[in-house]
Amino acid sequence: MLETWTSRIRRRLNRQRDLEIRLNAAEVAIACLCEGDTYAAGESVGLNGQRGRKEIFADLAAAFAFEIAVETGTWIGDTTGYLATTLNVPVHSCELHKIPHLVAKRRLSGIPRIRLERNDSRTFLDGLRAVIPSATRCLFYLDAHWHTDLPLAQELKIISETWRNYVIVIDDFRVPGDDGYAYDAYGRGKSLSLEDFRSVFARHDLVSFFPRLPSAQETGYKRGCVVLAPAGAIADRIRELSTLVAKETGPRS
Repeated sequence: MLETWTSRIRRRLNRQRDLEIRLNAAEVAIACLCEGDTYAAGESVGLNGQRGRKEIFADLAAAFAFEIAVETGTWIGDTTGYLATTLNVPVHSCELHKIPHLVAKRRLSGIPRIRLERNDSRTFLDGLRAVIPSATRCLFYLDAHWHTDLPLAQELKIISETWRNYVIVIDDFRVPGDDGYAYDAYGRGKSLSLEDFRSVFARHDLVSFFPRLPSAQETGYKRGCVVLAPAGAIADRIRELSTLVAKETGPRS
């Protein structure tokens, strides 16, 4: 009986959250289209409007000369447009929800080399195996975790098993020692944090790096993030960047 009630409550909460997502998407879409239906670059546009985050991306781009960018979680396309116009590389992006996907398609229609897909992020990444050669220098920006289903572990598995020369940035991730950076949490064992994902990172031999800039000096929405790289030459190169600091990701003893 207890399990039955627990399941009912969980399903009800899931439906409520799905409804909240749909309503929020509709509100954002309406506001966006009222302000203008074309993407326009600006200091507050892309990467949560965070100046420090943009400096991290500039450092990564200079260090690795990415050939392609892949984003999960297009939303209305602000970060998608930022990646395309700043990195000047093809961008592949996916969005699960219909309304923001359609808004992004309209806003980004004038920017070449952007491919938008409405799909689950895992299916999307799996499909890119046949499109992007494994040796391609890839930047992955993972931001598809705003849902009752958390795809991050599967996303990391697909990436690490398919490509060799990549850097991953996960949005909304907890920055150790600086709770001024906001992060996402979806219940027990489902917070975007080292506590819940340390073993996943270690399983794929990924080294984690966090913003060196204190949250008090960041601008915009002040969302946390983690930068991941495969252990070896790529991670060693990131250690030289002044905007990031390494943190251990192996399992605690």
